[in-house]
Amino acid sequence: MVLQFNNYSVILISSGLATFLISYLIFKRLGGTVRWFSLLMFFIGWWAVTYGMELSSWTLPDMLFWINLEYIGIALLPAMWIIFIINFIGKERWLKWYSLLLIFLIPVITIILVWTNSLHYWHYVSVGIDKNHSFPLLSIKPGIWYKCFTVYFYFLLAWGCFLLINRFKHADSIYKKQNSSILLGALIPWIVNLLYLLGIRPNAHIDLTPYAFIATGFLISLGLLRYRLFDIVPIAREKVIGAMHDALLILDQQDR
Repeated sequence: MVLQFNNYSVILISSGLATFLISYLIFKRLGGTVRWFSLLMFFIGWWAVTYGMELSSWTLPDMLFWINLEYIGIALLPAMWIIFIINFIGKERWLKWYSLLLIFLIPVITIILVWTNSLHYWHYVSVGIDKNHSFPLLSIKPGIWYKCFTVYFYFLLAWGCFLLINRFKHADSIYKKQNSSILLGALIPWIVNLLYLLGIRPNAHIDLTPYAFIATGFLISLGLLRYRLFDIVPIAREKVIGAMHDALLILDQQDR
């Protein structure tokens, strides 16, 4: 395997390794719902490192090897996102075995179809190398399943945003920082990926989506580790008050 690193790949690989470290720190230091975010960060890091290795490869077999590994992160990322959101809004009861089966069914099928693409060409109609740039790039023509997975990816991203907005649209101002941070983390990669699908890309082929995921992931992780962004979760307060059978009297500092 011949690897020749470039600016794009070095940034991805180094940032992906840093993302692995942050994922580990979040998982070890924080608990509960936030641990689902650490898994989300792990798959972002996986995508970044493997895509960086793809961009460093100079032969088609090497590129296909890395893109096969890459799709473990790509396919599982939207599933981790929606599971994190469902837990964050306090709807854990939704995550029955059959709902988890539905959430993970398309990612598993996608990974299998990517790994066996040469037998059916459902995910990629064709693959080749574009050598008209400073380093060779994988050139792909999307197949029918690529489009199906894209719909799934966007649906789960949009559904998570909808659940978050709908759950907290009447929330106290203390929670608005949480909500805006998560929504920002979702919308920026969404917009960048949309530009990629529209053909607006560096060197005609480079996907900037993992760069966007890493950037927003770092921002949210900073809030988690430094400012304890998710320490105050409104669901816990509502569950406690909802379960109370006694009267509750709240006073301010002037005993009003």
